[in-house]
Amino acid sequence: VPDTRAAVGGPSRRDAPAVPGASGATAEVLREEAARYRASFERAPVGMAHVSLGGQWLAVNRRLCAALGYAEAELVGRHFQE
Repeated sequence: VPDTRAAVGGPSRRDAPAVPGASGATAEVLREEAARYRASFERAPVGMAHVSLGGQWLAVNRRLCAALGYAEAELVGRHFQE
């Protein structure tokens, strides 16, 4: 089955990271799931972030950046209360 997601703006299989310890079909399924999750995070219609237990921004999407008025590089690594 051809992967047409890249043609319609979705993540392609090449975008997915390697999965240590997984092989064959299992690794492919995990890569596809990771790509879908990443795409849903990045394209969410609302601001979303991953924040460490210590309060550092780990990942932010463009909607959150727009709402806060900061670029991604300005947020990632900083504490959310700064």
